[in-house]
Parts: sequence; structure tokens; C-alpha cells
Amino acid sequence: MTSLPSSKALASLASLRAALQSISAPPIRARAAPSISRCASSSMHTSATIYNASTSAAASSSSSSSSASLASTSSPASFASVEQQQQQQEGLHASEFDFDGETYEIPPFDEGDLVAVPNKPSMVHVKMSQLRKGSSAASAKSYVPLSAHVFDAPARRDVIHSAVVYYLDAQRSGTASTKGRSDVRGSMRKLRPQKGSGQARLGTMSNPMLRGGAVAHGPRPRDHSTKLPRRVRELALRSALSSKWRQGDLHVVDNLDWIAPPSSTGPLSRLLSSRGWSDALFLTAPRDPQPSIRSLIKDARPSSSDPIYQEQQRLDHNQAIRNFVLASNNLPRVELIELDALTEEYRQNVARTSDDKKKPGELHAYEVLRRHKVICDLGAVEWLEEKLGGAIFHEQAQIDELAQQQQEHEHEASDASDASEAGESAQPAEQSQPASEASQPASTA
Repeated sequence: MTSLPSSKALASLASLRAALQSISAPPIRARAAPSISRCASSSMHTSATIYNASTSAAASSSSSSSSASLASTSSPASFASVEQQQQQQEGLHASEFDFDGETYEIPPFDEGDLVAVPNKPSMVHVKMSQLRKGSSAASAKSYVPLSAHVFDAPARRDVIHSAVVYYLDAQRSGTASTKGRSDVRGSMRKLRPQKGSGQARLGTMSNPMLRGGAVAHGPRPRDHSTKLPRRVRELALRSALSSKWRQGDLHVVDNLDWIAPPSSTGPLSRLLSSRGWSDALFLTAPRDPQPSIRSLIKDARPSSSDPIYQEQQRLDHNQAIRNFVLASNNLPRVELIELDALTEEYRQNVARTSDDKKKPGELHAYEVLRRHKVICDLGAVEWLEEKLGGAIFHEQAQIDELAQQQQEHEHEASDASDASEAGESAQPAEQSQPASEASQPASTA
């Protein structure tokens, strides 16, 4: 037994009927919808049938008499045929539909109804900070453009959680070990007979119940590291950097050239405390990296590629940041990461101990989130944009800006040329006017 529609359902049905009548033409003809396409519910009974565009056009152009004869000749069995069902499904551009026993015509689509949504800006900006004291006013007011693909990515907490779990799993040593029954010292002889002693049956002395016996189901050395796709790790890193930028905890400095002597932990600590950088992550890399081959392909998707540096660039950069590295080593909450040293080839050649091999050879979202502030130099910004695919968007934004400037310049040049042509055409007209006036008396004479 079906329940009657409620008052709310009737009100919604009436409002829907009024809306359909306001946006569409009056019903062509009233007819019952076929039973195979009826969608019944407890609160509302509706029926909808989609017809082919050619069929609807022919029906709308025919007269009332022909439509009546067509309605009289058509039967529900004809609608139930397989061929007509396929034709109804293939009708991609339907111009009429049935609702509540009446057929309505869909108005034609107008391209003027489209609303242009502005694209997301490809560049974001951050104020330039200075590591040294006494910075000039011009440098204090300068801003650094950043790629929105890297530093304005959408926040994905689920992806960041997966990346943090992946990083912490990789940090586990997995050296916990216990001895099993085959590892403990002792004979495999049965300690006492099976029966006759009145005590519980007992086997060898390696029984886990006995003192000095084995450990039941104890831990064994194993690798706790898990797998996570590279693109997911990169998305987590971009989300972490973007969250730092939105919170105002991302700062960019020119370089980390600390001019104080090496034993200057105290001055550096006081300077960082005055700037609010006592709990910070410093990222540094050489300037002007050589782009990889994939980044030079215009139609290629953004992919992870290690920036290429020359050996002289590495040596100069290491010499420039040497004092800062020595001064920040004794600060417990200040961490420095040299991004150019995180490549896979560099870690394979340098890592000798197991501790170094357990460290992943890339920058992770966990390292960015565990510190309150993130300070990057200009080389680190270039490294991040090249590594995370933002350099392509950065260069594309510059290309678009140059193209716009070129179009404006060409437009101004065309306007100037039109004005000059108009001036030249006006000058011969002025010169020809006295000649005509001089020839007029001669003709009259």
C-alpha cells in the first residue's frame, strides 16, 4: 500500500511545475508516459521520457490533427520496443520532456548565459626579508614572486597525513630482536617423562614458560618502511609549503652569507630570536640551476626533476654558507637543509653509515611542518620550483606577460602609424587646394 504524498511534496511539485512553465513553452500535448520509464516514490510520482531531436521537431511542426492521429495510433507496446528504446537513449540533444503527464519543450541554449570565471593567478608574492641587520629601505619593501603551483596549492590534510606516516616509518631502525626456540642455548632433551611425575607435561628447556627460555612471538629485525607514490609526496610537500605561506610563516632572504666569525652562535641566536626565527627551518641551494631536459619540453606535465649544478657552483655556495652552518650547529631548534645535497646520486656517493642511508634523499612535508618558520634563500626557491614543476608555470607566466606587453606595444605602434598616415594624407590635400583655386579663374576667363 503506497502512502499519499505529503503537503511538502505537493508544494514542491507545484513550485516545480510553475518553474517549468516559466522557463519553457506551453505543453505540446498531454499524454501518459510509458510505464517502463516511470520512476515512482512514496512522496512524489513523476515520469520522464527523453525523445530524439528529429522526432520532437517533427512533432512540433505537425498540426493538432496529425498529433491527435499519432497519439491514437501509438500504443504502449510500440514504446517498449528495443529499437525505440535505443533511439531514445541515443537522443543526445533532446528538445522536449514529459513531466506529470504533460510534455514541455526545452528552450534553445544561449551562449550569452555562460559566465566567465577568472583563472587562478599563477603567481603569488612574499615580502623579502634580510638576515643581516641594517637592511636598506628599498630591499625591505621588495617582494619576491613565487609560483602558485608550488606555494599556493590546495590544502590536503589526508595527503599530508600519508606523507608524515611514510616519513616516520622510514625513520624506524627496525633492529629490535629476540631469541626464538632455535636461538637459545640448551639441549633439546625432554626434561621429564610425559607421565608418572604428577606434574604438567614439559618439553625442552627452551620452552617460553621456563626461565632462560625463548620469547614467544617476539620482534625480529625487519624494515618498517612503506611505499608512497612520488606524486603524492610532492603534493604533500606543496600543500605544506602553501600552508606556511598562507599562515605568514614562509620567509625569503637573499642568501645565508653570515659575515660573523665561525664561533658566533650567540650573535646568531640573538638575531634569530629578535626576528622570531628561533624555531625555524632554513633551506638553501646555489643560484641559477641548469634545468633538466624534461622541463624544457613545453607540452610535458610537471614532473620531479633534480636541478643540475656545476661543481664550481657547489664549492662557491658551500664557502658562502660555511659560517652560518658552523654558527647554527649548536642551536637545537634551528635546522639547515642543503637542497642540492638531497639528490639520489649525491646520497649514494656520500652516505656511508646506516643512519645516513635511512634518511630519504628528498625534502619531505614532515620536515617543513615540524618547524614553526620556514626561511628560504633565492636559490632554494629556484630549486623548489624546478623540483616540483612550478618553474614551468613560472616561465609560462613570464611568457604571457611578455606577450601582453608585446601586443600593447604593437597596438601603440599601429596607432602611431595610423596617426602619421592621417597627417601625411591631410598635408597633400592642403597643398592641392591653392592649385585648384588658381585654376578656377583661368577656366572662368
